[in-house]
Amino acid sequence: MLKYYRSNRGKTSKELKVHTHFAKLKQWITLLPVIGHLHLFSGSNLPHKTFGLLAVKYGPIFTVKFGAHQALVVNDRKIAQDCFTTNDKALASRPKALAVELLGYNYAIFGLGPYGPYWREMKKIVVLELLSNHRVQIIEMKQWFENLAMTIIIRMLFGKEHDFEEGKRARNVMTIFFKLLGAFVVADFIPSLRWLDIEGYEKEMKKNAKEIDYILEKWLVEHKKKRSCGENKSEDDKDFMDIMLSLFEDAMDEDLAGFDADTIIKSTCLVSLL
Repeated sequence: MLKYYRSNRGKTSKELKVHTHFAKLKQWITLLPVIGHLHLFSGSNLPHKTFGLLAVKYGPIFTVKFGAHQALVVNDRKIAQDCFTTNDKALASRPKALAVELLGYNYAIFGLGPYGPYWREMKKIVVLELLSNHRVQIIEMKQWFENLAMTIIIRMLFGKEHDFEEGKRARNVMTIFFKLLGAFVVADFIPSLRWLDIEGYEKEMKKNAKEIDYILEKWLVEHKKKRSCGENKSEDDKDFMDIMLSLFEDAMDEDLAGFDADTIIKSTCLVSLL
């Protein structure tokens, strides 16, 4: 008790609180086998507070290991700026995740996949064809209610005015999709435990992936049938799936980065819903 009093004499209550948390943190700082530093985030402290305490001891930039993945933690504006400018390519990629593999057509969903030639090419297509001023002006979003937003997005991407039941199903499937994308999956950090499917997420993701693919495949087949019947749309009336089919029309039997044209079209339309 005397030692604690002497070491903390003259400190404010806020400093004492930080010191108390840090004293507990020092006991956990050891890198553990398999899980790395994941144990640091198992307590009641919010992650940003734990990172703040680590920054007090290790400075504005340090690394931590989350299972099999090493992460760079930055707590300085200037260093963060360098990360997104000078060193942006070195830090642009992201680790592979079970959700992106199972829900994103085995990483064909470029917005959530690793950085590389395929990512750059698909980003270029989306920016030029979907997010250009010409395309954005076609849709005027006056209200941001969930149901209306989903209806507008589906209309823009697929040119469909779905009925109530179809719209309800699509919204439910996408709600589960978003939930699973944000889930904490142990296998992402400790791949050797994937076979256990501890939380049951893999089974749920596979089910959701089938439901999403069923919807997207149905809409893709409808677009192909209309094109084969000679139904031509003006440039202003074309939806995003029409544009993607036009871009890949001459490459339907070819692979891009190991993905066939149908998979690329469906996965790119899916990432546009995010």
